[in-house]
Amino acid sequence: MIALILFLFTLIYSNHSTTISILKDKFYLNGQITNQGTSSSGLLLNSRMIQALFDDSNPSTQTLWRYPDTHQWDPNRNVHEFISNLTTYRNYYGLNAVTVGFQGGGPYYFPNNTYPWVVSGWTPSGEMDPEWASRLTQVLNRADELNMVVIVSLFYIQQEYRLNPGDNTILQAVGNAVDFLKGFRNVLLEIANESNENYTHACLRPENIHTVIDFAKTRSNSALLVSTSFYGGISPPDAVLQSADHITLHGNGLTSDEISHFITQVQANPIYQKQPKPIIFNEDGTDSDHLFVAVGHGASWGYYDQGTGDYLNGFQTPPVNWKISTPLKTAFFNGVKQFT
Repeated sequence: MIALILFLFTLIYSNHSTTISILKDKFYLNGQITNQGTSSSGLLLNSRMIQALFDDSNPSTQTLWRYPDTHQWDPNRNVHEFISNLTTYRNYYGLNAVTVGFQGGGPYYFPNNTYPWVVSGWTPSGEMDPEWASRLTQVLNRADELNMVVIVSLFYIQQEYRLNPGDNTILQAVGNAVDFLKGFRNVLLEIANESNENYTHACLRPENIHTVIDFAKTRSNSALLVSTSFYGGISPPDAVLQSADHITLHGNGLTSDEISHFITQVQANPIYQKQPKPIIFNEDGTDSDHLFVAVGHGASWGYYDQGTGDYLNGFQTPPVNWKISTPLKTAFFNGVKQFT
């Protein structure tokens, strides 16, 4: 009940001012092209901070994420530490955007796809959990104050099966998310992380995901900019290239030359050429050379650092140290600073 009251309070009394928009293949913030006057003009340089909203409702696995000093997991500490570092990301280094997830991302990768933790901001019927909604509200509000964009990812393969079977459940959840998010103007919506995974809900698969994109756009009266992502190196289907407001790519496992080829391949698609849109990587790896390659091709790029759960390395395995605490993190943020 306290979390619900906090969520409603922040939603009603926040003065949302940061607005993301698109003109042709460029991003604009508050009517001004991003990173104006730099070689990254019109781009959103970003980092995958997917676990900013993270919580695990399975008591038997919560110990996996415990902090080294308290020996307990604390979702409120996690989101507060994340929010406290947004100022540094934005004001000192110029980072434009972060990706957060309403079902998190893979904290560990176990054999045989056995994932016992329960990490989902959805009830089985597709309602938003108020605790998760409260944490998302806090992130969105602080990002809004800092003139930052938040890429909100709704579904993740390890957890989407926890929603009731049937595509109507997914549409119910998407509708609830859109109704919640359309009051914010600093959001890019990612329907699903890597839609070419074997999702249990058919509407989240590659051949159908464009229908969910269209549903979200219609539900928001085009107030939200909507897309979805696919495996590293996998080009979106033509229907997604046509429906999505921006083209979301992943570069996991690719070399710098392959990143270059991947971008030009998408740009050469006749559907893309007929209606160019911003291309944004929101997951790749820790090789900051890819940042320079992507920007050179007019594409936004996103850092992805798994880490080991040691409260030092990475940004994905909890407990996450959200500070720029390692040479890999420092190299990325310094690269961003060069462009912004």
